[in-house]
Amino acid sequence: MESPTQAPRQPSDLPKAGDADSTCPRWVMIRPFSHRRDSSVADADDKTLAASCTSTGRHFRVSFGLAPPPAVSLFYYDVVVSGADEYAENPRVIAAHGDCLLFELFPPRKRDYRYGETRTVAIDYFLYESSAGRPPSLSLLPACYYTKQYQRRHAERLPEARTLDGETGVLRRGEAEFVVAQLDLPPDDDVDAPRDVAELCVLHPHRDCKWKIKKVPIVYDTGSKDDKGEELLRWWGTDAAFAVGERFLCWVDYMRGFLLCDVAADDASLRLRYVQLPGEPLQGNPAHTYDLGRPSLPYMEHLAPAGAGTVRYVSINSRCCCGGPGKTTCEDGCFSFMVTTWTIILSMNEPMTWVKDGVLDCNELWSQPGYQGLPHVKLEYPIVGSDNPDVVCFVVRNDYGGYLNYKDRRKWTIEVDTRSKALLSVVPYNEDRIGQPDHCSDMNFSCALQ
Repeated sequence: MESPTQAPRQPSDLPKAGDADSTCPRWVMIRPFSHRRDSSVADADDKTLAASCTSTGRHFRVSFGLAPPPAVSLFYYDVVVSGADEYAENPRVIAAHGDCLLFELFPPRKRDYRYGETRTVAIDYFLYESSAGRPPSLSLLPACYYTKQYQRRHAERLPEARTLDGETGVLRRGEAEFVVAQLDLPPDDDVDAPRDVAELCVLHPHRDCKWKIKKVPIVYDTGSKDDKGEELLRWWGTDAAFAVGERFLCWVDYMRGFLLCDVAADDASLRLRYVQLPGEPLQGNPAHTYDLGRPSLPYMEHLAPAGAGTVRYVSINSRCCCGGPGKTTCEDGCFSFMVTTWTIILSMNEPMTWVKDGVLDCNELWSQPGYQGLPHVKLEYPIVGSDNPDVVCFVVRNDYGGYLNYKDRRKWTIEVDTRSKALLSVVPYNEDRIGQPDHCSDMNFSCALQ
């Protein structure tokens, strides 16, 4: 296949740990799973390097290979294991906001050959900070032993610390305050459970550093609890959690909407507000719905900050060959699509309305001079730029149907200004070395390294 004619950034290989121009990128897309583990990944003069100890006393180091978008930046991990009988999983990024990043780390441990795998004994969670003017630092968060609602309902004990998963967000407030919060909704198998109250497991790492459970009322868009809202939250599944400005945390389910919380409010005023995404939310159990009539999620949608109190929603939707929305059976139009962007101003009390920013048709993109040589297929994995929400990064691949041999498959990440409808940059995506593109879908990390 012909190479793209426009490629302002053509990295010959992966960004190395500590690689950054004299002008550090204002934001980067971090691949959550660390890339490799050996002593060569971090040098002593690496400006991204931070070191610490696990809860079991093992020393380790982390660093980053930074690259300006649409290239993917990498997360590196360095630890020494003691022989072949010891195993160390690579860390995984949970959440990021501004210049802080929360990641999960399993300390090195012995293999348990009776089960053919290692048995989990501990999970550590570290907060990486890269504030300007100071060397990067790592802080070990205290373990949380509060049970979740599902475990309490089924009388399950919690022999190990609570895990922080995709329902966990981190928010930086000012120079020295952070909030880590995990959303816990009533379990879906409890049909009689009211859907008007959720739990937030909250930690202020630089304040009292103690986990607290807060019961938080849920307010629906209509302003009152109703059957529709309760049905939505019964089958809720959080796709991503992210911070907006220094006040808001959002938990989004791309099939149903997002929950908004002003974490700066006092405990008496703390609540969650349900906000519907553009379009009709899915009703019922998704496991019992065989044709959702919507693209796979979150591969085709993205909700992200667009300012201190605003979010931007990007959706990639099929369109008919005649130009209208919806699927088509026409061979010429099977890959036709539209990219639609919306914006909403956040508020806990005032009415909120989605405003459509614009629509980018596939033909407008395919006709760009820099798109020559790239396949005319649907874009995937939209990521809204942190410094300019009009700029969105996508993945495009020549094996959209999954029929090509592995050696013939190609992927690119592209950068598009959705307002001016201009293709800004094209970068080859090295899946062999970087991993699947969905692994970087929601990790926006601002660079404040000096």
